[in-house]
Amino acid sequence: MSDNVASITRLVEWVQNATCDSVSHVLGQHIEMSDAPGVDYPIGANWQPKEHTLPLSLNQLLELKNALKDQTTPHWEPLDDFIIDPKDLPPLPAGGRVGGHGMYVMGTINLRAKGKQAVYLSHIPMYRGPHDYQLLLEAKLTILEATGAPCSTIFTIDPEVMSLNDLINEDISSFDATLFCGNFENGGAVLGNVTLSSLSVLSAEQLTTTPGQLPLHSLRYYALPDPTTPFSTLARQASPSGRFPIAPWTFYLDHHIRKSPDFYHLAKVVVDTGACGPAGSGIETLTPAMEWRVMGATNAPSARVKRGQTLLLDLVDDPQRTQCVATVVEDYDCLIGPDFGDFCDAA
Repeated sequence: MSDNVASITRLVEWVQNATCDSVSHVLGQHIEMSDAPGVDYPIGANWQPKEHTLPLSLNQLLELKNALKDQTTPHWEPLDDFIIDPKDLPPLPAGGRVGGHGMYVMGTINLRAKGKQAVYLSHIPMYRGPHDYQLLLEAKLTILEATGAPCSTIFTIDPEVMSLNDLINEDISSFDATLFCGNFENGGAVLGNVTLSSLSVLSAEQLTTTPGQLPLHSLRYYALPDPTTPFSTLARQASPSGRFPIAPWTFYLDHHIRKSPDFYHLAKVVVDTGACGPAGSGIETLTPAMEWRVMGATNAPSARVKRGQTLLLDLVDDPQRTQCVATVVEDYDCLIGPDFGDFCDAA
């Protein structure tokens, strides 16, 4: 961030000291802003009908320099013609967002296993604190005490009270929780007590109710490879062409939440890797928590992926436009926002 601030300062100084008088506009490479003040298009959007004009004025360049100077700590800040969106943000304030942060657990859990089992954790968010982050983590789950029968649906956990900020900052190494079969707030059955450790953040995005924020026009999901087969192992199983794994690839899908009220949804798909393309797409473009667009589907609870469907998935923000065919094998819980407490079909 500091390098970017210094770069903008140098650019302003160069323009102000230029001996020529031909500097009239500042031009970038891409337009991500809409023509509505302070409103941008979602990353990876392929339909942007009302874009901001490409040229920015020298006054807008000065506005950027002054806005960066005024930021004592880097933070997301929308202005009329551009948005400051620092990527290397400082840690969140330690000890903030304390609460009981319920989560869904993706993975196959053996209640009789003694060792650590690989899983993904998906925080159940809200559009208000202390739960205002969509958060995905990798973790290891250890059974402390099993009291329930095997579970044929999705798992959830009701963890001990903790700071969500500390979890996002990766300052929490482990925590204890009660494991449930099904949603613990909607009739889930207790399975026992567990410890979650080896915590690693895959994605963390704050949910906001910024006026004018544009929704996602297409249905989009984060994709998480089956945790029983690490991504590095799948990459080593690439075909002779080096493009895709030989075997079908199982993913958990976690719906990307954006504009309130939106919805929360989990599913599981099997990707037909032989039907991925185009030729030349690289295995290096496929990473845990990558985001896929469901082609032909709008972002609505009624349009969410359902068991038995065949999908065409398009990798978001991929210059090679990687696409794969997938079959939905499990359709898990769908919760309606903004508080994500009620099931979609019951709302």
